[in-house]
Amino acid sequence: MRQLLRDRTTWLTLAALALGGALHVRDGLYSPFAIALLAAAMVFMWVGFTRSGPPIDSADLKGRRLRLCVNFLILLFLIAGALMLRSNSSPFMDVFVFQRDACSSLLNGVNPYTITYPNIYAGPGSFVYDPALVRGDRLLFGFPYMPLTLWFDLVGFVLGDYRIANLIAIALAATWIAGARPSILSALAALLLLGASRSFFILRNGWTEPLTVVLLAATLVAAARTKRALPYLLGLLLASKQYMILAMPLLPLLVDWRDWRFHVKVIATAAIVTLPLALWNFRAFWNNAVLLQFRQPFRDDALSFAALLARLGFPRLHTIVPLLFALIVASVCVKRLPRSPHSFVLAFALTFLTFFALNKQAFANYYFLVIAALCCAISTAADGGTPRRAASEADS
Repeated sequence: MRQLLRDRTTWLTLAALALGGALHVRDGLYSPFAIALLAAAMVFMWVGFTRSGPPIDSADLKGRRLRLCVNFLILLFLIAGALMLRSNSSPFMDVFVFQRDACSSLLNGVNPYTITYPNIYAGPGSFVYDPALVRGDRLLFGFPYMPLTLWFDLVGFVLGDYRIANLIAIALAATWIAGARPSILSALAALLLLGASRSFFILRNGWTEPLTVVLLAATLVAAARTKRALPYLLGLLLASKQYMILAMPLLPLLVDWRDWRFHVKVIATAAIVTLPLALWNFRAFWNNAVLLQFRQPFRDDALSFAALLARLGFPRLHTIVPLLFALIVASVCVKRLPRSPHSFVLAFALTFLTFFALNKQAFANYYFLVIAALCCAISTAADGGTPRRAASEADS
């Protein structure tokens, strides 16, 4: 038992399970029980942060049967996911409408950042938008996501449902997590992603996080195996979501920050997938993909400590608070963790969990990304080294 409690993967697995449990409570919305599980996940993650890697060489546990078993379960996930999408062809979810209509408009030669959307939550549900952006049954904003999301959606849209791309992305992410360092641990991590993260719920509603998840897993594999592909995959990862700017302070955990050639490749990749749509009508892009995020109203049904404090009568946290705390966590991780792919995904999970847990909006899809990062960290923990503080304590 003592050996397990010293094992980082034990605590990261507990964190993933606690966070997954929180997402099952009212579908990842606010409730006292969900908040308690969120708090437990944060405690487990920080305890894991101070622990060393696994006590055994898990690479000795790999084998052909294990790989076949994992691949079979991923195949079952693909089949079940396809059947689920077929039976839920039009979910009552604004995110689904945003992406479906944006794909349709782009294929018809219309800039998706200049269109407007129907307000499917008209009436009691209108609290989810800034009132200034609602007029009757229309929402006065266009596509609210990054261009890379739209390019990605088109892959599934031409096949009949943009969510097909999300299904493939989650399956690929699980495959790469299992193969990052083939072992019992990596197999467990892949199954955690498929089974403990509410992946079917995320898939059904058509949220955008599967794209970021698959790019995070691909970045992990590239960092461990194919370094030449790393800057390009990292550039795609940073271009996938607006809040990925918080991942930039973590780059020293992957590469020497003085390697300017690497950074040029990252920036060029992000620019290539972003600028064609952004420059089509830059004002529309800026208003919808950037400024709109700051105009989103405070949600007291969010799974966050900000919502908890507001419900207890405290002032609502300013937008700068989660950003500031996330940057503090990122700096601590960069200072204390050795450079490795495992350190990067562990710091990624800690940084974004902190950001979401204090945010004015945080729901199941946000934490799906954190669980995926935890799964990446579990699968590579054997190569993670030891935090500097723990190493110094061991030496003394």
